[in-house]
Amino acid sequence: MLEPLQHTGDCSDPETASVEVLDSEVEAIVTGCIEGRNGCAIPVLVDGYDENGTLRVEIGEADLSDDETMCTQQIVQLGYELRLRFDPEMPDTIEVFHDGAQESGVVATTSP
Repeated sequence: MLEPLQHTGDCSDPETASVEVLDSEVEAIVTGCIEGRNGCAIPVLVDGYDENGTLRVEIGEADLSDDETMCTQQIVQLGYELRLRFDPEMPDTIEVFHDGAQESGVVATTSP
């Protein structure tokens, strides 16, 4: 089960992520830093799916501002946190994929 992604503010290590498996062994927390295209960008959960025992979590960035909003025109670093709960058990592998403003690819893999 994927819970809403939380924007945690600025970060300093773009296109990175980590996965912490909690003691309960049915929960994990993904924290990361993705690049956004401008000052109005926010991190978003694009997709999450299980394929052959690997949970792939896809994080992107989106500018949800309207035409009347002025945004800085620079690449920004966006921190995020995503809590995962598994029922009945944890997958064999958790993979985090970023689709950022400038780069895309797998940024973290863990096998609990």
